[in-house]
Amino acid sequence: MIPFNSSRKRAATCIRHPDNPNLIRAFCKGAPEIVLQYVTKMYDKDGKVVSLSEDRKKQITKQIIADTFAVKSYRTLLIAHTDYTYDEYLRLKDANNGFSSESEREVLEKGLTMIGIYALQDPLRDEVIQSVRTCHRAGINIRMVTGDNIDTAKAIALEAGILKQEHKDRKYAVMDGKTFREACGGLRKIDTGSDLLREEIVNKEEFKLIAANLQVLGRSTPEDKYMLVTGLRDLGSVVAVTGDGTNDAPALKRADVGFAMGISGTEVAKEAADIILLDDNFKSIVTAVKWGRNIFACVRKFLQFQLVINIGAIIILIVGSVTLNPDSQPMGTLQMLWINILMDTFAALALATEPPSMALLDLKPYSRAESIITPVMWRNILGQVVYQLGIFLCALYLIPTQIIPYNFLTQTELDSVIPTEFYIKNEDGTGLENYGMCQPIDTFTLDQWRLVTWRQCGHEGYIMNLKNSFDFNPAKACHYAFLFNMYVMLQIFNEINARKLLEHEVNVFAGFFNNKFFLLILIISIVVQVLLVSIDGVAKILKIKPLNIYEDLVSIAIGASSIIWGKERFRSYLNLPNLF
Repeated sequence: MIPFNSSRKRAATCIRHPDNPNLIRAFCKGAPEIVLQYVTKMYDKDGKVVSLSEDRKKQITKQIIADTFAVKSYRTLLIAHTDYTYDEYLRLKDANNGFSSESEREVLEKGLTMIGIYALQDPLRDEVIQSVRTCHRAGINIRMVTGDNIDTAKAIALEAGILKQEHKDRKYAVMDGKTFREACGGLRKIDTGSDLLREEIVNKEEFKLIAANLQVLGRSTPEDKYMLVTGLRDLGSVVAVTGDGTNDAPALKRADVGFAMGISGTEVAKEAADIILLDDNFKSIVTAVKWGRNIFACVRKFLQFQLVINIGAIIILIVGSVTLNPDSQPMGTLQMLWINILMDTFAALALATEPPSMALLDLKPYSRAESIITPVMWRNILGQVVYQLGIFLCALYLIPTQIIPYNFLTQTELDSVIPTEFYIKNEDGTGLENYGMCQPIDTFTLDQWRLVTWRQCGHEGYIMNLKNSFDFNPAKACHYAFLFNMYVMLQIFNEINARKLLEHEVNVFAGFFNNKFFLLILIISIVVQVLLVSIDGVAKILKIKPLNIYEDLVSIAIGASSIIWGKERFRSYLNLPNLF
């Protein structure tokens, strides 16, 4: 027996004749144009054996195989046989090393008599045509590489939409494996100086023309598929390949993404592939593309969100270190740590769980050289950084305390403040007179020198020791607590902006309610942050003064304003030029 393989395109089997034990009958089945080369006779309509001329073979190939069956997308199979006496069979076996290899058994496939040609119909699944259209919309160029007769492959490609009617007669649009190999000149190995050898197409210029037009490659071998994948990758294309046979393994491994068939695929093909299609359905490839693009988009969304936090926090720390007292920074270590925990963990989960949408298939594929951060993303990132820094620095330096009536220390808290040395500062800023140990009654300003009324001294003056800002500077403690809360709210609401990456995505709330997990995390983040700055015991851990409901609402309102500023929406609403 000689099993079928993609190189021979045929199989052969020998059996003893059931009516004559001294007779060995060899059957051969396979691609008609291949098996016909070994056929010399045929049965006519009366069942008689007649000779088969070369002209008759050409007529069968043209009129029956191509014009009758192939144009209807039928796959064709030719079955033929020949008879040997048992002694003839033994002589052939002895002369060919006991038929120990397949090539030695091929001697039995000579002088065949054609029994008939059979047409097999394998109709396309209903979803294939729509899936092909979706792939074309997504910018994916589908090439059909098959071992079928070239006319059958062409008809199937036309039916599926892989080959367009207006392109079917274009040069290189439809090729057979032999012509393809001859045009490309095969593969050559190049020594790269390392242990690995690089392969490339011999005739690169011709291959470029083929790659630009090829849609159907019929009567191809696994080597042809491997050659096509290698050439396309050398041209910079991102290549995905499907396969089910053992011989498809090299092409599956060579491709960027290999798809193996879960039902009909061999174990070798599955091991070589990156993705296994459990249902052997082309529609599943579309699903894989959609999810793959969604994962890449989620990574970009998180980067777009995270870089805003990182850049903004670094600038705030630098500015604070340069302009403020080292003991009076707007955000401390614990506050920055909480921002990282809240944003890195919650935001990552929220943005990474965005479900895929069909809109992803309207985008063109990404090139190998494409940066993970696009110019539009940089514009969104820098635009948010500028806005958030502007809000934060204005609130830090310019806004007086009267705008936000901070919840200062109560009288009981004032009574518990440790007395400190009291100084009078002259109006011209010179001279300090020590009035001794006094206790503060009330606060009036945010300045580094805090204006107070002293209980024992009866004078107004400035406190000198501000090392413990929570105990001795409640106004600054409330102010910094508000700044911290406002900055976190700006980041939380910027998560909504980060869901959109493209320039034309103006509405950040499109599909907002499709991701319940995102909504849950957004609500939890806001609630946790409000409790953090409102509960006295927790606030003390972060060295901030607890805020009241009014201050929380103002923080949330300022944080929500980042949505209005958000990337393209702000520019679109105000018709501003694209500055980034």
